[in-house]
Amino acid sequence: MSHRLMLFCGPLPVLEALRATANECRLYSLLVPGSALAVLPIVGAYGDANLPEQLWYGPIGHGAQRSLVESDIRFAAAASERGPLAYIETDYFGRAGYQSAALWRDGALVMALATEGEAGDRCPEESPINRALRGLGVVAGDGRDEFLTVGLGGYRSNDDIVNEATEAAPPAPTDAP
Repeated sequence: MSHRLMLFCGPLPVLEALRATANECRLYSLLVPGSALAVLPIVGAYGDANLPEQLWYGPIGHGAQRSLVESDIRFAAAASERGPLAYIETDYFGRAGYQSAALWRDGALVMALATEGEAGDRCPEESPINRALRGLGVVAGDGRDEFLTVGLGGYRSNDDIVNEATEAAPPAPTDAP
């Protein structure tokens, strides 16, 4: 079974900055009661990125697609001035594949894009995605890791999120003059 996600994850007010600048942008609430996190699946015309090597650490020979482009990196840094923001990517078929994650806070990259290979090669607590989610304040519970705790395990692809998750409502207009 395959699993392929490419998305930004963070508090809804952080992701609202993108919705304000890209009217095609859709944000989704995760199906976890009480979760303040939202996701922005990266869909559409995103080609392979030209990420600077300094954003990477660890092995990159696991097929990482380097899906972020420079404009994504700039967006993430600017948006993180409002709060923490993570990039999450998975691409597995069965146990073969990889996952990647990065984390920005206060306008700066605080966890460089880390990539890890096949499932089972790692301690789940130290996977790049779980580390990034902890950086967003996610606390694992009930014997589940952070990825499952926030509800990402319920989606196999960005299309699943678009088709099954609840679109996050834009903020209500204010009556301020």
